[in-house]
Amino acid sequence: LDWFWQELLSSEVPRLLEDLLGDPESYVRASAVRTWGRFSLMAYSGPEAPVCKSNENPKELCIGGVRLLEILSSDAEGFPRRAAIGVFLDWLKEGHPEASASPAEFVSRALQAVDGDLDWEVKMAALDLVGVFIGQTFGRLGQSSTSAGSSLANLADVLRLFGQMKMLGFLFRALQDCDRPVAVKACEVLLALKSAVCKHRSKSSPSGDASGLKEVPTESSSSSLSSLPAGEAAEKDCQDPERLRRILEFTDLEGLQRALDVSSDHLER
Repeated sequence: LDWFWQELLSSEVPRLLEDLLGDPESYVRASAVRTWGRFSLMAYSGPEAPVCKSNENPKELCIGGVRLLEILSSDAEGFPRRAAIGVFLDWLKEGHPEASASPAEFVSRALQAVDGDLDWEVKMAALDLVGVFIGQTFGRLGQSSTSAGSSLANLADVLRLFGQMKMLGFLFRALQDCDRPVAVKACEVLLALKSAVCKHRSKSSPSGDASGLKEVPTESSSSSLSSLPAGEAAEKDCQDPERLRRILEFTDLEGLQRALDVSSDHLER
């Protein structure tokens, strides 16, 4: 099908899609973003991907991450932003070159763009993006670990990376979101991270204690949330792999999840 791709790429379709990204109607822009994202994924990641010539610039043919970030951070309407973060998610899942080249940077830029976004669907998709990234990262960690010692060292590196990306701060803020679905999703992602951390922690690692952390009560979601780090303290704690591990292991996320399951859709914070 190389002939098909060459004809398609040399046609007016790419230019038409790029023009539609600036359409005054938000749903048209959103459709263009989704189509661009799928088109780019098929063109550069699929089994029938065309062989690009050395003088071809992929970003001239298909929308790049920079343009997606621009839409994600600056479009005034929710539909295009939802579409853009959805493309980020698809690209990470399916191994688009812009995602696979540096997954951590790819995800980090997306999170910076959506941080503070008030659209709950954008936040939900961003949390899905984080969940996929965590799963992929620990999947590679499991493949590369050959001994308990290397597993512990790699785990520390992974947690340090998450801290540098400010990913945990994003999750903790989402956990305190006033929209219940967002808080539930953040709790699910943190529980998956907690499970992965416990699984990969070396048996010879000192268990440590929760010194320096507030005791986490389980009676209500508000008291559980109050025990989590916030602001500058959160940024500092998330930069320390051992302290971050303790926060994850000693926070009663299971109790918080049960409390969220019986909460109303809008949470008072």
